[in-house]
Amino acid sequence: MCISTTYSIPRKHESYDTSINVIGIDFGASNCCAAVIRKKGIVTLPLDNYGETRIPSYISFDEEKAKFGKAAVDRLFSFAEYTVFDLKRLIGRSYDKKLIDATWPFEIVNDNNNIKIRYLNHLNQFTIKSPEELVSEFLRYIKERFFEYQGKKENPTTVITIPAGYNENQKQATLKAAKLAGFDKIYLLPEPVAATIAYAIDHPFPKNASILLFKLGHVTFEICILKVNNSQLQIISHTSDPNIGGRNFDIIIFEYFKKELYSRYEIDIQNDDEKYKHRQLSESRKIKHALDVRNEELIDVEDFNRNTEGIINITRKDFEAKSIQLIEKMQKLVVQALNKAKLQSYQINQIYRVGGASRMQMVKDMLLRMFPDAVHCEEEYPGESVAIGAAHYSYQLAGSIAVQSPHFFRRFFY
Repeated sequence: MCISTTYSIPRKHESYDTSINVIGIDFGASNCCAAVIRKKGIVTLPLDNYGETRIPSYISFDEEKAKFGKAAVDRLFSFAEYTVFDLKRLIGRSYDKKLIDATWPFEIVNDNNNIKIRYLNHLNQFTIKSPEELVSEFLRYIKERFFEYQGKKENPTTVITIPAGYNENQKQATLKAAKLAGFDKIYLLPEPVAATIAYAIDHPFPKNASILLFKLGHVTFEICILKVNNSQLQIISHTSDPNIGGRNFDIIIFEYFKKELYSRYEIDIQNDDEKYKHRQLSESRKIKHALDVRNEELIDVEDFNRNTEGIINITRKDFEAKSIQLIEKMQKLVVQALNKAKLQSYQINQIYRVGGASRMQMVKDMLLRMFPDAVHCEEEYPGESVAIGAAHYSYQLAGSIAVQSPHFFRRFFY
């Protein structure tokens, strides 16, 4: 898919007009982040009671008042069937059995070829809602946090980021969810553009540059090649694979430990209680992160069976060997994106990595091998850059600053 829309990169201000009421929202497949205007610049919005600015995109309905973020993730271990997640993968999609994930504690239902989600509520009754309705609950929660943090009651000018490859149904479903949440001035912005804006604000690109944006989130993977001409930004190539994400690496570790637990100790977590499966997936994610800085990690068998003692380890070398097929798939998609843009690898000036999973050392090494002459860039907090870029663009829109190509936004404005 080739996209030709051109965007103007907002300029950085010494101080910001806080009377301009805006928010940028990155409702990610695995995590959610929002950014707002303060006098000294853009800041990320605290989204829970602990001040976390990036929270898991999970909702739990085991109590009358729904829980969001980490509080919902924690419920997985005891109340999995009340918990819903992966909404970004489902919103605006037609029903397809291939979408079903074995790790889901909820069920997707075919409603006249549309997806509905079936889960337990706090009354222990099954509830069926559309992905749009559930996303709207999360967006409404973000809006409430915004009002608390900014001390405002008026709806802000809102930019919500979406994957560059979203089709018309997915765009319209996202807008519907935002409207259900009570937002009324809604714009959509491709995630690669938002991420690139966030980086360009503090690290100006050369006047004419070719940039490859490599976005690897928990359940999403996309590559965009962008051209920068002075302060104008244009997507010239986009490639994605909805079946690749950081969670695939978690599952590699999960499957390894599952096999070892059964073969060594006859502990079958596949057929055990839901809480053990989700605990092990969560533990696998922590192990994945740890293997970037350590050569070996382990699990305690007693965590899965109190009557059994033992330790199972995995080395970084073993993990990388088991992950080679995923790395090769990503490498092929990078080449595909280059071919679509009609560029050679040496013509890429900068590589910009976005998404928490892009920080894995094996991913960095792959890109360094493919683009030895490019400047490799990464934000200190890559998971927040998309929301920050969206907030910058929202400020530009709300402040009536001229936009090179506003038709994209007018088309999706309510």
